[in-house]
Formats: sequence, structure tokens, C-alpha cells
Amino acid sequence: MSSSGVILKTGYLTKEGAVRKNWKRRWFVLRPTDLTYYKSQKDDTKKGAIATREITSVSPSNYKNRQFCLAVATPKRTFYLVAENNTDMQAWKEAIQAAVDKINGRVVRRHCIGLIIRFSKSLIHAYY
Repeated sequence: MSSSGVILKTGYLTKEGAVRKNWKRRWFVLRPTDLTYYKSQKDDTKKGAIATREITSVSPSNYKNRQFCLAVATPKRTFYLVAENNTDMQAWKEAIQAAVDKINGRVVRRHCIGLIIRFSKSLIHAYY
């Protein structure tokens, strides 16, 4: 199975429409390569997708005074997604950010930097 078939997180979020700006509850599926949304959990026809490689930031937002709102920004559009509670919002934020970091190679760089720092500290302690 390819990494695009791996499901990282699923659940309902309420999304603002691109054209009409109305809010619709959608079933979201996060995979390493994209965040896809459907009309419902039972629907096989995707309504849209956001490529994780295109996501530039994921952050809590007070957009239109919506509680538990996340702003998922891409170069072309910012998607506003509303969770049912703060716990869900944080879980989605962390899951999306982790997928973005992994696809952009940031996890590997962070890990390498940590190793370099630990190695440097070891050298300093050994020297003194």
C-alpha cells in the first residue's frame, strides 16, 4: 500500500464554501499527501482536496467569530475549518501540521538538528 492510501485522521469538520461562503459539514480524510473532503462519511465521491505539499500554515483562527476554527492556508486560498470542540481542533491542527512537516521533510531536519545539538553538548562536556 502506498503512503497516499494511509489514513492519518478522519472526522467531520464544518467548511466555508469557496463561492457562496456558506458553511457545510463535511467528512474529512487526512492522508500523507492530501486532506480530502466528502459530503458525508458514506459518500465515495470527493467534493475537494487540499494537497499537503501546498499547505503553508495551519493555525487557530477567530474567522467570523467562529469558535474552534482552523485556518489552513495555501498559496491560492485559505480554507476555514470548524471543529466541534477545542480538543478536536487541536487534534486536527497537530495531525495536519505533522503531515505537512513530513511531506516537506521538516521532521528529518528537526531530528538531525537535535542530534547535532546533543553531539555538540557531548563534545563540550568531554572537553571540559
